[in-house]
Amino acid sequence: MTYDVGVVILAEPVTDVGFGVLPEAWVVDALVKQARLTTVGYGIRDFEHGGGPPQGVGLGERYFAHVRYVNVTNRIGEMFIKHSANTSQGTGGTCNGDSGGPVFLPDQETVVGITSFGAQAAGQCTSISYAQRVDLLKVLVWLGGFLD
Repeated sequence: MTYDVGVVILAEPVTDVGFGVLPEAWVVDALVKQARLTTVGYGIRDFEHGGGPPQGVGLGERYFAHVRYVNVTNRIGEMFIKHSANTSQGTGGTCNGDSGGPVFLPDQETVVGITSFGAQAAGQCTSISYAQRVDLLKVLVWLGGFLD
């Protein structure tokens, strides 16, 4: 089985920012449907509509969105968190360029997923998205190999 997780090793330590923490194994299995999660990314925040195809704006700016947990039992498989955009709050969801960004539990510290892909329609960032589960035992063991 292939997982959508990677590690970047920096030449110099970074100490002036906060870091997310890894979850306990299988924590996603305890989430209730519609639980609030937070995604963070540097992708498209909105689209400008004009005479041609919609053009993305906001690329390169850190942004977050509150999304709603849907499930892990889906056609993609149980290794992904399926979530929907929080369109009722107008915050949208993940979009082009957000892949690799964290998905946090409501505590805003625990990373339970890594944004992988979505089903965004042209000019929209409000569809279903998928995040690789970080709480899977194989993923946690692999990531643990990089920790001191």
